[in-house]
Amino acid sequence: MTTIHTNLTMVEDSYKKAENAAAEFFQALVKRTMLVKAHKDFDQRNHHLLMLDDAKRFAHHAAIPFYFAAGLVQSMFLYNMLDAAFFEDVENGKFWYNLLCLLAGIAPIGCSLWAGYCFLNIQPKRDPVAPGKVHLNRGWLAGFVIISIVYLTFVLLLTQCNSHPGEYDLIIVPILAVIELILGIPAMEGLSGWALFRNKKSHIQALINNSAALLKWAGKCTTAYRHYQQYLQLFNHQHPETPIHMHTTPQIERAIQYFEGYWNNDIDKLTDGSG
Repeated sequence: MTTIHTNLTMVEDSYKKAENAAAEFFQALVKRTMLVKAHKDFDQRNHHLLMLDDAKRFAHHAAIPFYFAAGLVQSMFLYNMLDAAFFEDVENGKFWYNLLCLLAGIAPIGCSLWAGYCFLNIQPKRDPVAPGKVHLNRGWLAGFVIISIVYLTFVLLLTQCNSHPGEYDLIIVPILAVIELILGIPAMEGLSGWALFRNKKSHIQALINNSAALLKWAGKCTTAYRHYQQYLQLFNHQHPETPIHMHTTPQIERAIQYFEGYWNNDIDKLTDGSG
């Protein structure tokens, strides 16, 4: 009885391991279906950016350091001008003085990047019916115009407050503001492209990890089921008076087929949602 009980335990344990591995395999397979769909949707949604030629992509990335350099210089000018115009008598340790330093540092870069983001979302499109007619996203266009006007007006007023009759040294400040707004568009596109390719890389890595998980669980299922067959054959050979019929499930069979490479193109059909 002890031998029978021990052999039955080995048979049942190996079969349970095969079932559990097959269940994990199918969870990974369902996840793969979702990952493939998400990757396709991502590629379709960002096709115009992913298909940019190398020259344009290089130009967008090259604009980033020039943009931040202009923003840094502009920040230094604005900080000194604000300090001289409004906070000359404020002690350095005061809260409002520290807030001034922070705002002076982030305002130029924040405004121009925000304007660049609005500009990229204007997305002019030709009318498919009326030739020569172009549709614009008016909300984003209005955002770009408002941010640009507010920022340039602020810079012009601040420059006027700090200028003296006959002196034109500070004319570089509004010029820098215009340059910064112009460079903010390709810089924002370059930063978006960098983030886009990081996201694409994460999508691909998720698919690679999922493929590894599929192979792992299919291999465990195959190994456990082979052990189950061996233990079952040994048990029936040792105890012909109490034979046990071999069991399987479609999930176990699919996992074994995947591991042994018998699916051919069935896996591609399944991940596309047709399997």
